[in-house]
Amino acid sequence: MNKKNEVVMLGGILALVWLVLPKSGSLVLLKPACEVVCFVCCVIFLFFRAIEEKQVKVIRVSRFIETIIAGLIVVWIGRGFLLDLINGPQESYMTDVSGYYSVNAAVIPFGNHYYISGTSSKGERVTVEGSSQELSIVNETDTAVFIYYPNTKYLVRVEPGNR
Repeated sequence: MNKKNEVVMLGGILALVWLVLPKSGSLVLLKPACEVVCFVCCVIFLFFRAIEEKQVKVIRVSRFIETIIAGLIVVWIGRGFLLDLINGPQESYMTDVSGYYSVNAAVIPFGNHYYISGTSSKGERVTVEGSSQELSIVNETDTAVFIYYPNTKYLVRVEPGNR
């Protein structure tokens, strides 16, 4: 198997792993990490395609430019993940908490998304993605403590406040 096929296979495996990763909890940053690594695999694939020897120079240059643009997109997409990895989760006391879920019929059974929102002590409305367990906690209270990653908007955990 050549290197291009190995990179494509790795990207596909990571995409499948991404589907089963938790939407909240201590391992929640694995989800954006998989996203970044999948995009890096795409850039590596484009790089291998750009250095193929059997191409006209103009095509090779255009493929290198394509690879550089894709690399910049990966940096843009991965910045939130890297910032959250460096800074760690943030804890914030929230009032006026609520939650809802949406179903994406295109990717059933993986299309359920649970969103939890609240107003922080600074007056900002914060919405994060969580799981059905956090949604049930939020639906039973008016206030809560969110422990979440602010850049990727993933919830580590939610603790009920006083009703």
